Amino acid sequence: MRNGEREKEVDEQLINFTKINKGKLITCDYNLEKKAGLHGVRAINMHALAQHLKIAAVPGETLQIKIMHVGKDATQGVGYLEDGTMVVVEKASGEVSQALNVKVSRVIQTATGKILFAKKQ
Repeated sequence: MRNGEREKEVDEQLINFTKINKGKLITCDYNLEKKAGLHGVRAINMHALAQHLKIAAVPGETLQIKIMHVGKDATQGVGYLEDGTMVVVEKASGEVSQALNVKVSRVIQTATGKILFAKKQ
């Protein structure tokens, strides 16, 4: 049995099992999600769910952030959003352990995620 055939067989088994038990299929496989939908089985794609749950911040938006530590530059304070996104705040190194209202000035996408740069309000 070739790899593609085995994968198709496993997908069919998962879909049939889920359908028989009137369940929902949770997967990270885009193709399996689509196949399940074609068979009338509700499927939840964890990658899509994670994307929907991410906090989206854009330049100009205001946030409240707790400064956790000093940044790479001695004048910067660093805090984190609930999803772990780092927020670097200009001239906030003296505000460690304090919550500040900040305005996002730019957003940089890195290989590990987004970094927000902000200014104190």
